[in-house]
Amino acid sequence: MVAEYGKDGLRVNAIAPGPTETPMVKSFYEANPAMKENAMKGIPQRRLGKPEEVAELVTFLLTSKAQYINGEVIRIDGGFTNTK
Repeated sequence: MVAEYGKDGLRVNAIAPGPTETPMVKSFYEANPAMKENAMKGIPQRRLGKPEEVAELVTFLLTSKAQYINGEVIRIDGGFTNTK
């Protein structure tokens, strides 16, 4: 998509959020606290992401400050995928 649309000034990026404290995830972990504790062990920051943090990344990518970012998958997961 980058090759196809970049010449038209369009950028194509993807956001890959890790474990994020959405209402559904929060309800699941409240019902399964041991699973939450286990999941936290795999996240270097020892917490779930917040939906607002993902939204801030989306907002940044929409600004002129990110105009040269193109063709990227940006992980926002507290370091979760870097521990594997």
